[in-house]
Amino acid sequence: MEKFKLSKHIAILKVKDNFEEAVPEKFKRDHFHLRDSVNDRDFFINKTVKYFVDKFSKPLNLPELVQIVKNDLKNDSSEVEKTCTEFFNLLCRKNILVLENADESFAKTKPKYKAGDLLDQFIVEKLLSDRGYLEIYLVTGKLSGKQSVIKYLSFVRVGDTNKYNDELAELEREFSLLNDVAHIPAMCSVYGFEKGEGYAYINLEYIKGLSIERFLHTKKRLKEKDCLQLLKSVLTGFAALHNTGIIHGDIHSSNLLVKSETDIRIIDLGYSRKVDMEPNEMLSYGGVMHYMPPERIEIRTLRKYTDDASLSSDVYQVGVLAYLVLYKTLPFNGFVWEELSRNIKESAEVYPEHSFLKKPVSKALVGIIKKCLSKKPADRYKTAGEILADFENQVLKLKLQVN
Repeated sequence: MEKFKLSKHIAILKVKDNFEEAVPEKFKRDHFHLRDSVNDRDFFINKTVKYFVDKFSKPLNLPELVQIVKNDLKNDSSEVEKTCTEFFNLLCRKNILVLENADESFAKTKPKYKAGDLLDQFIVEKLLSDRGYLEIYLVTGKLSGKQSVIKYLSFVRVGDTNKYNDELAELEREFSLLNDVAHIPAMCSVYGFEKGEGYAYINLEYIKGLSIERFLHTKKRLKEKDCLQLLKSVLTGFAALHNTGIIHGDIHSSNLLVKSETDIRIIDLGYSRKVDMEPNEMLSYGGVMHYMPPERIEIRTLRKYTDDASLSSDVYQVGVLAYLVLYKTLPFNGFVWEELSRNIKESAEVYPEHSFLKKPVSKALVGIIKKCLSKKPADRYKTAGEILADFENQVLKLKLQVN
């Protein structure tokens, strides 16, 4: 059986004050900084993760790891084997563990295109985002002169045929979903899909907008009516999406681009699916931690996400966005996953009497957000359309009557 070792590009360091974020003192004692130099990544890990990483200072296969841990814990139960397998698979997926004879002399594969290069009929202006397997480019049509975005998948950067085929299937599914929602004004427009030997890409609308969070922090002279209009635009967009039978699956501030209070665009359907899609058809799921509903997460570090997206989880994430628009902060926070996830699953959100604009907060609006953020999915709105209806009837109409 093949043995695995710790990659030579991995280092375990003590947490210092120059880590990516300021680390609270209570976490410095029992957490560590895992540095991946070849991929320029940093992980904040606890003692349990470090325990498993340290075991691979010499090459081991999975059965050998299981036996070592059973001996350490003096526990021969099947639960130990299950936990070891989960950690082993996680460390392999993150390339923290590599095959014993792996060639690690390679350099990190760089994005294929640079400014000025031709990508089919497009001129590349710049790389907008490097997501590893996916490269996001701002391009200009060679003939049309129109700016657009290309979401580019390269086999060279994936390196594995099965993995590439999975990523390709996800890209094709996203293109199909974008076509299904092309009639919705709030959705990012899609122009085409191209596939060739070892590559594929989607050509998308280029949206000159800000994430909701950046919009709230940079917009000058923002008024209460602006925030309410922004919230109505968000709810209208997701109501239309749900009405089409699509679950977004990854709603957060950066997946909505704000052009103005009345003009927003919903982007990135990478985790989206149709309501009637069978669970075994799902290729992947994930999301931004602060926006995850309690039923989709676990407090333990290893398996953070435990369930597929649903209309109910979308409703919860819309509620988080509404809270953000109201208070310019998120309802739950935590420096490490265990702290954040425990707050999401067990703590009650706090609703100050005044918004970030120092205006009294509508009890009706608080009631709507509370229902969205209910711990039990059954207690939430069924769709974003229901949220929009209550928002218009209980909040906007009341504001009009008062004014």
